[in-house]
Amino acid sequence: MKQLLQSFYSKYQKKSFRLALGVCWLFLSLVGAYQLKNLEVDFNFESFFEEESADRVFFNQHKQVFGYDNDYLLLIIYASEGLFNPPFLNAVNGWEKQAKAIQGVVSIQSPLALKHVVQSTFGITAYPLIHIDDKSRLLADSVRVRNHPLYKQYFSFEKGAMLVAIQHQHFLEEESEQDFYGKLQQSLQQSSLSSYTLVGRLTAQKAFISNIGNDFVFFTILALLVSAFILWGIYRSFRLMLIPYLISVSSLVISLGLIAYLQISLSILSILLPTIVLFVSTSDAIHLTNAFRQGEAASSWHKYLYSAVNKIFAPTLLTSVTTAIGFLSLYLIPSQPIRELGMLAAVAIMIAFLVNFIFGPLLLTRRKKGKTWQLPVKAFVCFVLKNRVQIIISAILVCGIASIGMMQLKSDAYLLKDLPEDDPVRKSFELVDDHFGGSKPWELAVWCTDSKREIWDSNWLRELNKVHAYIQDSLGYGRMLSPIELIKYANQVNQGGLTASYQFPKTDKALTSAVKTAQKLNSFINAAAIIDSTNTYARVLAFIPDWGAYLSGEKNRRLEAFMKEHVDSAILSHQLTGTTYLIDKSNERVSYNLLKGLLIAALLIAVILMVYFKSLKMLLISVIPNLIPLLLTAGVMGFMEVPIKLTSAIIFVVAFGIAVDDTIHFIGAYQQVNSKGKVWPLIRTMRRTGFSILVTTIVIVVGFSLFTFSDFATTFYLGFFLTLSLVSALITDLFLLPLLLKRK
Repeated sequence: MKQLLQSFYSKYQKKSFRLALGVCWLFLSLVGAYQLKNLEVDFNFESFFEEESADRVFFNQHKQVFGYDNDYLLLIIYASEGLFNPPFLNAVNGWEKQAKAIQGVVSIQSPLALKHVVQSTFGITAYPLIHIDDKSRLLADSVRVRNHPLYKQYFSFEKGAMLVAIQHQHFLEEESEQDFYGKLQQSLQQSSLSSYTLVGRLTAQKAFISNIGNDFVFFTILALLVSAFILWGIYRSFRLMLIPYLISVSSLVISLGLIAYLQISLSILSILLPTIVLFVSTSDAIHLTNAFRQGEAASSWHKYLYSAVNKIFAPTLLTSVTTAIGFLSLYLIPSQPIRELGMLAAVAIMIAFLVNFIFGPLLLTRRKKGKTWQLPVKAFVCFVLKNRVQIIISAILVCGIASIGMMQLKSDAYLLKDLPEDDPVRKSFELVDDHFGGSKPWELAVWCTDSKREIWDSNWLRELNKVHAYIQDSLGYGRMLSPIELIKYANQVNQGGLTASYQFPKTDKALTSAVKTAQKLNSFINAAAIIDSTNTYARVLAFIPDWGAYLSGEKNRRLEAFMKEHVDSAILSHQLTGTTYLIDKSNERVSYNLLKGLLIAALLIAVILMVYFKSLKMLLISVIPNLIPLLLTAGVMGFMEVPIKLTSAIIFVVAFGIAVDDTIHFIGAYQQVNSKGKVWPLIRTMRRTGFSILVTTIVIVVGFSLFTFSDFATTFYLGFFLTLSLVSALITDLFLLPLLLKRK
């Protein structure tokens, strides 16, 4: 390696070689900058599903029958002068007629389209549920709606609002999706509706993309400005400040340009990428700059350059590799956005390393003007050694208290709590949760255990009714749709349309009659939405508020326990499924996959460190200061009741991957010091690396702390906890690591 480095940097004495490198650097930077215009932001809830799991395989099969449960929009229409006011009802009806013609609309489920069906001597007869054209009958209609458990789900009399469900196609192309959403919004704006709001996956997705895009641009620009200000304040020389700044900015531009060229969209987690690349590359550049400025005299410039590079090349390569490995461990979390972040960050970190050592020396000259901070290294080391007992006791106490907090950690996730509290989209979802039974779809697939039977079998329907009643009464799910609702409605039809008869038939004869009627109701009720064409497979669809993954999981477990005890599995088989279930399930497995990824990353890094340091003791010494920050971060998260979820799980991996860098530089310098005794090696090591470690940590911490200014909860917590972990890592490196090395 030394011969290769010496050979490469000896070519720097040739002007033609330096010119060729400069042109190459400029070309790569310009190409990367040109590609930035192709960067796209995307957010898809389904991308967070656990990949290649049995649950996802089942869902893929289930959606072939019933489609995606999340392809809907809920339109909440407000009536300022009463819900059963003719002008309001006519305005709604007029919009519906226009909206049905929009390409992409599958169906519109509105109370205006519902029929009140009765059985008469002439057969099944359907009447409008709401007589829009007959003002004299609206009062009776309103009474019927208020008292009927099925009809009243479409209204919030407290808010004076009506719910209309819009089923749309599952869009595979973003352009088609945006075109549909734009035309739908246009139809609403051109209608006579005075006040309304849309709720659904498309609105939430649009809000997330907007927040991600805004945060990405804002914090990238802010990070560039802040890093320039910090570097100027540290070096107090514009020329010296430009060296690490240009290296880091070009590394960022080339990395982002590569992502754009590969047509990889930025996700909710990709907002971290610019800061990671910018400040990790700044760290590499600072170590190179300081090594050059502190280099020993040499006969020629290229030898002087090689001498400086030789000191920090191996430690910097090691820190880049270990940081990249830390990010690559995210690939073990079976979620596409997290895997993408891990891969992209790892590649970007290695790009930053190459830019630093291939092109960075072009900015270095013999001139060393500029004053930096003079750190009281000797006094600090003496202070640490004199207070070693207090420092060790403090570290033990911190670990003990943090362990208590860590025990309170739990896996949980909410759909929209990442959005600011006053965000209109979040408020609209909360409105649906509070007044219309829930905004998140929930599904249970059900079928006959005996494949020769149909779901119209009386015994099977009785078993399903137990499940239906438990879900509705004990779990509190709203707006349910299932074969049981169809049977209850058929029973009402058979009993002359009386609201009191909307219930599951109590006798075998009544059930048999209800089944026959239910099979005839398809022209009035879309039975295909809950029963497949073979009549052997069905779904129970409901809507739930955004309770969070933890509470939803608890309710699912209660349901499973109930069915195991009270439902005959020889008659009815079932499987929980749906987008909500898959996202919650993925969050449940985050802790396990995160722990597995951290352990594998730690083992790989440990092997590399042991080979590099050639000492098992040095390996153990390097690991201890980097476990304490992780424990402290986990403890604070527990005390603050911040749950482990897909977007917060990466904090530990990112923190571990970056924090270990300073430890490697410190121990690497310690091994190169040729001083006798136990104190002077520490002093000289601190003089060589203390400034660089302090500066790089300040730069990285300030970069991540910028995220705490975001109103987007995911961005805020990423910034807060990464800042906490990296600051605590710096403290352990400066106070605890010297004590461990002295004992060694």
